Amino acid sequence: MSNARIVSVAPMLNVADIIAEVTFFRDVLGFTDLMGEAGYSVMHRDGTEIHIAENHDEEVLSHVKGRMQIYVQTDDIDALWSHAQTFSETYRTRALFEREYGMTEFHMETPGGILVFVAEGTGHRQERLAAKGA
Repeated sequence: MSNARIVSVAPMLNVADIIAEVTFFRDVLGFTDLMGEAGYSVMHRDGTEIHIAENHDEEVLSHVKGRMQIYVQTDDIDALWSHAQTFSETYRTRALFEREYGMTEFHMETPGGILVFVAEGTGHRQERLAAKGA
């Protein structure tokens, strides 16, 4: 094994409609365009990247639609949820809830059928809220 560090991991998402996916990640989760060209976009937020590739191969799309998931961890789920919930009429959403494995999450589905889990450790959340006096 080499001593080379892995400095990041970025999901590469194959979707039928790149504009709809870019709009979701920009408007709902606050990602910005880092690089874009016809049929391909790299979006960035807080040192993380998401690559979105437009794909018109029905065989590929049939294998990925509804089968891709992204787990996004945050240090303030309440702030993200406060904003994201304003899109709950547009995107399939599961509201903020606590998981048995110690995470507080909300879930949203992108237009391309990608399930996005947004999470914060419940203990961290409780400490953060207590520090705010909430």
